[in-house]
Amino acid sequence: MPTQRSVRLGGKAFARLRTAWLFSNFADSCLVLVLALAVRDVTGSDASAALVFFAQAGTALFAPIAGTIVDRHSRMRILTTVHMVAAITVACLIFRSSVTSVWPIYTVAVIYGLLSRFIYASVSGLVKELLPEEMVAGGVGQLTAIDQGMMIFAPAAGVLVFKIAGIPTVAALTAVLLLVSAAILSSLPVSPRPAAATERASWLGDFISGFRELTTIKSLMLLTLVSALSLGSAGIANVATIQLVTTGLGREAYWIGLLTSVQGFGSVATGLLAGRIIGAMGPLGAVKWGLLTFGLALGALSVPLLPVVVTAELMSGVGVTMFMVGMTVYRQLSAGSDMQGRLSSVTGMVISLAVAIGTLLGASVINVVSFKVLFAVVAAVVLACFGLLSVVPKGTSTEK
Repeated sequence: MPTQRSVRLGGKAFARLRTAWLFSNFADSCLVLVLALAVRDVTGSDASAALVFFAQAGTALFAPIAGTIVDRHSRMRILTTVHMVAAITVACLIFRSSVTSVWPIYTVAVIYGLLSRFIYASVSGLVKELLPEEMVAGGVGQLTAIDQGMMIFAPAAGVLVFKIAGIPTVAALTAVLLLVSAAILSSLPVSPRPAAATERASWLGDFISGFRELTTIKSLMLLTLVSALSLGSAGIANVATIQLVTTGLGREAYWIGLLTSVQGFGSVATGLLAGRIIGAMGPLGAVKWGLLTFGLALGALSVPLLPVVVTAELMSGVGVTMFMVGMTVYRQLSAGSDMQGRLSSVTGMVISLAVAIGTLLGASVINVVSFKVLFAVVAAVVLACFGLLSVVPKGTSTEK
């Protein structure tokens, strides 16, 4: 049981982590959409722009390797180093005043995606390391609120800077934000190595243990598969949103940033209330009702009317955040701190690969299938996942 002093120290360290997470996510939210829009400006192709999201999601194949490294070394040092490397990578775009080829953009997207695997694995372990069990749900909710909340204004800010000053200025802004985050992270007073790091077997044994742990916790494996189906469908929806805005609503592609900001409002409100939501219905309940809300929102996006689309984006933010916080807390409580990097990376790999496949599928059919059909199909898939989880007994929480 944590002492009052350990809770107080953990709270202070978590506050620094939360601040660093804010700067890091602002940078991320500014950059990713701008990379896709820069590709679209060069190629004029929605499918080519969607490949930016695929390039990032495809790096999930390397997530288990990142998780294994994170669980064997200091998470704080890894986070600090990765943020500095990310800043240098993004800064390479500063020197391209006129982008005539998409390959530098795709290259940055892939490297940035690889580095993000280390970031998410490290943060997952630090939350469990810094906070006592009863505070984990609130901590995850706060970080998720920041993560999703950056969508309120960061994408729109990134797009505005891109329109006025071009991608070099966006790259410079992103690099500075990442360096600020690295500076804050370097002051985190955490243990130099995760617990039990010196007692582990071979590197290969550590690598395999993440997969073994997931298959052992049967309820978590089911949740992971449901998450993969649901968020894989969201990958298709991300591509369909481009056509919804440009064809359905008759707006410029840059309106995507504004709609993403609307989604962020719902995400922030839900993330800040996550502790109470988890306390009232439990992690599994949050996952179920988040899926229901998200599925209904996706269905509504098949109607190309601005008031309907805005409302649906708001609902989408509520649903996805409730779902993701529930899933994260469920995983956090299913295993010890020393397994969090590997377990989060394996579950993240499965989910991210599903998103990558969904994005690639969406990009391949977006020019021949109406966005209305795509949204209707993905809504049906997500609602089917809600139906599947509705028959899972409550007693399976962390059953092995």
